[in-house]
Amino acid sequence: MENRKSYFQGVLSGAAVMLLVSVIVFSICFKNVNKPNISVAEKSDSDYGSIQDILKDEKVYDKLQVLAEILDMFYYDEIDIEQVEQYLYKGIVAGVGDPYSAYYTKDEMKSLTEAITGVYSGVGITMSLDTEVGYVKVIKVNKNSPAADAGVLAGDYIYEVNGENIAGMDTSDVANLVRGEEGTTVDLTFLRGAEYVKYTLERKSIEEETVEWEMMDKNTGYIIVSKFDIVTIDSFKEAMEDLQSKGMERLIVDLRDNPGGSVDTANEIGEYLVPKGVLTYIQDKAGERKDYNCSGDKTWNGPLVVLVNGNSASASEIIAGAVKDYNTGKLVGTTTFGKGIVQTTTTLSDGSAVKYTFAKYYTPKGDNIHGKGIEPDVEVELDEINIKEGYSKETDNQLKRAMEVLDEQ
Repeated sequence: MENRKSYFQGVLSGAAVMLLVSVIVFSICFKNVNKPNISVAEKSDSDYGSIQDILKDEKVYDKLQVLAEILDMFYYDEIDIEQVEQYLYKGIVAGVGDPYSAYYTKDEMKSLTEAITGVYSGVGITMSLDTEVGYVKVIKVNKNSPAADAGVLAGDYIYEVNGENIAGMDTSDVANLVRGEEGTTVDLTFLRGAEYVKYTLERKSIEEETVEWEMMDKNTGYIIVSKFDIVTIDSFKEAMEDLQSKGMERLIVDLRDNPGGSVDTANEIGEYLVPKGVLTYIQDKAGERKDYNCSGDKTWNGPLVVLVNGNSASASEIIAGAVKDYNTGKLVGTTTFGKGIVQTTTTLSDGSAVKYTFAKYYTPKGDNIHGKGIEPDVEVELDEINIKEGYSKETDNQLKRAMEVLDEQ
C-alpha cells in the first residue's frame, strides 16, 4: 500500500515538473517571436468633435497600421482581406451605438431591396430584433414555407446562422445571412426556452403575403397585416374592397407581431383608418418637420378595433397611435414595442449602402413613444395556449375580446 502511495506521489511530482518545463519553454518561444513596434500614441476621445475628426487624425491611421501589421504577421490562419475591409465600414456605423443603423455591402443591399418588395429567396420567417436580449426573434413563420415545414416556431430566437453566433447583429444583417440563392441550404440554430434547436433548411422563393383577410361573421371583417412592405398597399386595398362587397359593417385590423416597415406604406394604409389630417410627423436633428397626411377620402367610418401587442413596432405604432389620438377605433391587446424613430438608407456609388436613424416620429397629438410604446384602450394578455400552439380563432382570447369591444361600440 505504501509503495503504491509512493508511486502516485512520484507520478504527480513528475507531471508537475513537466508542466513547469512546458510553461518555461512556451514562454521562451513566445518571448523570442519578433514583434512589430506596438507603441501607439494616446489620444483622448474628448478631443474629437465629429467622426470625420477621428478619420483625419494621423494617430488613428498609425494605430490601424500597427493592428494590421500584427495580424498580417502573426494571425495563424488565412485572412479574408475583403471581409476585413467591409468590417471597417460596418464598424464605424456600429460605433454609433444604434441597433437600427447598419452598413450593407452591395450584395446585402440587393437582398434588402428584394425583401422590401415582398419577394425573396429564403426560409419564410419574419423576424425582429429584441434589443434587451440582443438576439433576433422569430415573430412569424409563413405557412407552407421551409421554416414551417421544419417546425420553426414564432418566439424562437435565432442563435446561430451557419455556425456563426449572431449576437448583437441588426435584423437586416441576420436576414441577409438567412436568405440566399434558391436551392441552397442554411444551417440555423434557435434558442427555444432553455433548449437549442438546429435545422438545415433549403431556401425557396418566398412571395410574402403581408395581408390576410376573412369575414368573421356576417358583418365583421378581419384583416391581418404582418408587415408594411410595398406589396402591402395593393393587398390592403383588395382586402377592404372584398370585405365591403361581402357586407362588412365593422372591422378588426390585426397588427400583432407586425415589426413595421415603410412609413410611406403606413401612410397609405392610414388613409383607410383615420380621418383627414396628420397621420404622423417626423422631426430630424435640425428640427425640420415633415408631415404625413391622410386625405380622408377612403376613411372607414364604421366601428373599428386594432389589435396590438409587444411586437407591434414602428409603422404599426404609427397606425395605432393615430387611431388612438383621433379616437376612430379602440386598441385591444398589450402595450406596443416602443420604436419611435425612423431610418433611411443612402446608397453609395459602389452599390453599398448605409441605413441610419435620422429622425423621431410623433403621433398626431405630438407624442413620441420611443422606449415606452402605446398602451391599449382595452388591455388583454394573450392566453398561454396561443403562445405555445399559435393563434387560432377558437383559442385567441384577444381576438374574442376585440369582437366584444365591437359589440360595445
